[in-house]
Amino acid sequence: METDVPKALVRFKDQFLIEYSTAGLAPFSSEIIIVVSPTALETFEEVLPSLHGIDVKYAVQEKPRGTAEAIQNGIRGASNEMSVIVWADHIGAHFFGAELLSQCMNTQDWDIIVPMVERNDPYVYFDVDSQERITRFYETRTGAPNIKHGKSDCGVFLVRNSVVGDELTRLATESETEVNFLNLIPIMNKTGLMARSVLLTDERLTFGANSVADLKMADLQLKSFGEISD
Repeated sequence: METDVPKALVRFKDQFLIEYSTAGLAPFSSEIIIVVSPTALETFEEVLPSLHGIDVKYAVQEKPRGTAEAIQNGIRGASNEMSVIVWADHIGAHFFGAELLSQCMNTQDWDIIVPMVERNDPYVYFDVDSQERITRFYETRTGAPNIKHGKSDCGVFLVRNSVVGDELTRLATESETEVNFLNLIPIMNKTGLMARSVLLTDERLTFGANSVADLKMADLQLKSFGEISD
């Protein structure tokens, strides 16, 4: 992000990215847990003692071993049986509200829900079977082929904490290298968990911000949707 501050604290439309990405879901949350690195903890605690009026709890990921272990650390401290996971830099999560949350939660027989949108030129995408179970994950930056159209995630995931936490403990701690949560979802489906997709239609939900260029593109895209103005 070409800045010294943690990416979640980069400004977008006069808000921190994490404020923007969590705004849609905060009204339905009883607690907020943010997973941070040891070096970022003091900065976050000073800047964000609360978020959307909710006191923040912090979980520390001691080593940068990927999103799977980060989620494991976060849900370990959760008070509820279900958590909604949100990438802190995922701008599209701003548009995830009550109606979409209800649509996802009403899905039958699930341990993990991955809301998806069909979009053009996805840099990450999934295969699902006839029962909407997730069977494979692809990431173009790690060598997956570029495709013209595919199902991409929305940076929001619903998980049942106990079963998913136990499985992440087993899978994410087997390696000392970085482990991507999205890579593990098809694997968890094969081990007995039920990881399902829910197909949504709002392409704004897929907007992410991995770089300054992504922020500029998201700004232009949101303006084209009439969501923001100059």
